[in-house]
Amino acid sequence: MEAMGYILCIIWLILTVFFLLLGVYFWLRSRQRIQQLNLDKRLAQPTVPEVVGRIPVFDSPIIKMLGEFVDEFNKYIDDYNRLSSKTNIFAACSFFLAGLTSLVALVLEIMRLPTN
Repeated sequence: MEAMGYILCIIWLILTVFFLLLGVYFWLRSRQRIQQLNLDKRLAQPTVPEVVGRIPVFDSPIIKMLGEFVDEFNKYIDDYNRLSSKTNIFAACSFFLAGLTSLVALVLEIMRLPTN
């Protein structure tokens, strides 16, 4: 029966380390961000008209539409980054709590072991 107690301690130790490592992983993931899309400065505010084929694109509606698209896309990326960060922080806290619970179970199991 004594061997079973040592086996349980090893299992709780492995679970504690596993949960805490997952907590650290998700905490680090919560700090990662997707970069925003940057419109080429020459396209955003051209000083000299560029010619594509024979058509000058200086201040063209296509450039304005492209700028609006980039703005909307960047708002989407910001929302995604915010939500992803919150989700990963929640997951990290959950794994830290699981690790703490496993650590308490490990300590309780060690206290149950017979002393020689």
